[in-house]
Amino acid sequence: MLNPWCNLILNCAQPNGSTTFVDTSPIGHTMGFGGGVSITDQFAVFDGVDDYLGISSVSAWDIGTSDFTIEVVADLDSLPALWSLITNRSGTGGSPDEGFQLIGNSAGVIQATVWGEPSGGAVTLVVLTSSSGTVTTGLHHFCLQRSGSNFVLAYDGVSVATGTSSAAMGFNRWVDRSEERRV
Repeated sequence: MLNPWCNLILNCAQPNGSTTFVDTSPIGHTMGFGGGVSITDQFAVFDGVDDYLGISSVSAWDIGTSDFTIEVVADLDSLPALWSLITNRSGTGGSPDEGFQLIGNSAGVIQATVWGEPSGGAVTLVVLTSSSGTVTTGLHHFCLQRSGSNFVLAYDGVSVATGTSSAAMGFNRWVDRSEERRV
């Protein structure tokens, strides 16, 4: 049975080549997409140009001070100089950052950044960074979790970084991937 508080589940069980992304959570969001994102072998495949998935409800990402877990299973075929695993970040066009992002680099470092609700400028709540050599190519599980004021970044079930903040997290309605990845 699914957790009734679960906000989004994309299992990508549609046929290869499909651009229909079905949310199987209790909420059943309508997903929008852009760029070359499609489904292959039950993974969302992003071509690295201009791909994104969007959720129909802005309030779905309004986490505030609530506990949350964001999990991604990704098949990393390479580790470029800088790569984005999942982003829910505004902060474009001169507006301040808010939301979250999971990024990595060619040294095998994974980093999670969480921004608060801006009031006159960007407010960084927490930056969690693993040690060099943590991430390798292949199929892996990534997790960013908040419980109370404690944040944990995990890789393949192991905590690799922790931090604390009791401030409210900001939000943006888009979830995107900017590099070629299978998620």
